[in-house]
Amino acid sequence: MILLTLQTGYADSKLQEQRTFFFAGLEWEAESSFNKTMNPGQNYFSSAEDTVWVDQSGWLHLKIHDNGLYNKWSCASIHSVKPVSYGSHRFQVIGQLGSLDKNVVLGLFLYKADQKALDQHAEIDFEFSTWGFPRKNDHGVWTEPCSNAQMVLWPSWFGDFSPQPALISHYFIHSTQTTMTTHNLQWNRDQISLKSYWYHDTPPQEENLIFSIQANPKDTPMVFFPTEDDQMFLNINLWLNDFSETTANKEPLEVMIKYEFFPSSGQIP
Repeated sequence: MILLTLQTGYADSKLQEQRTFFFAGLEWEAESSFNKTMNPGQNYFSSAEDTVWVDQSGWLHLKIHDNGLYNKWSCASIHSVKPVSYGSHRFQVIGQLGSLDKNVVLGLFLYKADQKALDQHAEIDFEFSTWGFPRKNDHGVWTEPCSNAQMVLWPSWFGDFSPQPALISHYFIHSTQTTMTTHNLQWNRDQISLKSYWYHDTPPQEENLIFSIQANPKDTPMVFFPTEDDQMFLNINLWLNDFSETTANKEPLEVMIKYEFFPSSGQIP
């Protein structure tokens, strides 16, 4: 479900507030770039309630739209206030992931940063984007995207250094299918598994599997396998890979998400 209703008229103070709220039984912080640009994508991020909110049915709404001030477009980024545990982290999504604007990125991931003052990072990702493709080169030849979704496992890194992914798998979510998808991130001490499914079945049905990967330290030693001591936080963001090109389209975009957690010690429905 993509809702195309232009919202304008922010109060400037709303753009510059960090805001906490509850969603799926957890406390989250909606990030603000304080009326400046920041990564990812050097975008403006707003914590205002018309950019990030939870409806009466428990669905999280994230929106990219014109904030009504100085022709700036606001993106959405949230993270859990507390770190999460081993288990199955399941995201149900309503959105046209197979036909997003070519510069829009939806990220669902676990992330570690600045723990114990070491400035060490780690990340486990679902990312949905064509990263600016299709794109025409200087000779007028178009290059089509190799995928519109990817699962990414990273090495650990320090500071602002940007590493290459340790394991990246590309796949397609075709736009002719339903707008309902489920994305399951299973995180254990010695194994990481990521799976994408059609629909919102509980449990997800294997006949609706779109794509999956599985990794363990023995077979993929280049991947950093975080433990619970590494304090991984849940992150969800909706942002623009190319701010200047996408904002010219003037079309807001909205995605809806539900999140559930199933501990490793329990039975996963």
